[in-house]
Amino acid sequence: MMAKRNPHTGSSLDSLLARKRLKQATPDLVLTKAIALELNAAMLGKNMTKVELARLAGTSRSQLDRILSGFTAASMESIERVANVLGKRLVVALEDLPRKPGDRAKAPTPRLVASRQGKAPGTVQARAGSR
Repeated sequence: MMAKRNPHTGSSLDSLLARKRLKQATPDLVLTKAIALELNAAMLGKNMTKVELARLAGTSRSQLDRILSGFTAASMESIERVANVLGKRLVVALEDLPRKPGDRAKAPTPRLVASRQGKAPGTVQARAGSR
């Protein structure tokens, strides 16, 4: 017997938002939905149930459902715990906005990438680099 194919495999975030009639979605919603899609794909890739993932991440099944739906804001700490269980890390970065014509050129600013993977809560591992 052939396994049932996931109809969402290979679909893009734009097609998902269009199907959900959220084409004019806010940037926050788009970001949380993109993270949720990544977490769902990782969970399926590891053949892990929601109950098992919630237990390993130290959260409730209902909170995990909210994180995986992508339609509800969740704390970065909660998202990070779920991501770490799935072998992923949450990376937050700030980048310079594009310069406007006529702006004076400046030296490139250092880029800071922060991640807390494998660290105790409240600690941050920072890596500076330039773009």
